[in-house]
Amino acid sequence: MVSINPATQSYDFRHMYDFSDIRSKPVKVVYPPNSLMDVIDSNEDFSIFCKIVKKTKYDIKLSSKQANFTLFVPSDFHLKQKYSPKFLNNIDVGLAHQILNFSMMNRILDKNLLQSSPTSLYPVINRSLITISTVSDITMLENGIKVIHWNQPASNGIIHVIDNILIPKNSFLSS
Repeated sequence: MVSINPATQSYDFRHMYDFSDIRSKPVKVVYPPNSLMDVIDSNEDFSIFCKIVKKTKYDIKLSSKQANFTLFVPSDFHLKQKYSPKFLNNIDVGLAHQILNFSMMNRILDKNLLQSSPTSLYPVINRSLITISTVSDITMLENGIKVIHWNQPASNGIIHVIDNILIPKNSFLSS
């Protein structure tokens, strides 16, 4: 302990805190049950998209009770067939923002609404439009991306599972 003189209090505060957990495993964040972020975080097939969301620090917004989003979430199974692990593990923050902003709509749109017209344009979070086309009950999004599972509900939104990453047309990956 360090003291200036015997009458002063110690400046060594180690005895007041337990530092044994500093180098332990990171604490797992617990999201509100059945929120969009809880569904994404707890589903093993959404782990790549979950990393993208956490990279953008948007996980707090997706766990908010006031959120009201439609999310198009790519399946890990399909992504691993199309992209190298090196690419998937090294998506930078800028690309992560582009992917997330183009994969979200600011209201809940279920299968019936999205398939109500053969071709429709819907606004996404980044203020651009996404084309959704339905022919013979098969729904395709931008760049030939197919919806493989509809209407996975959450308390603050809805998730539709797709077979690839949604990326804006002006992105280098969409060509």
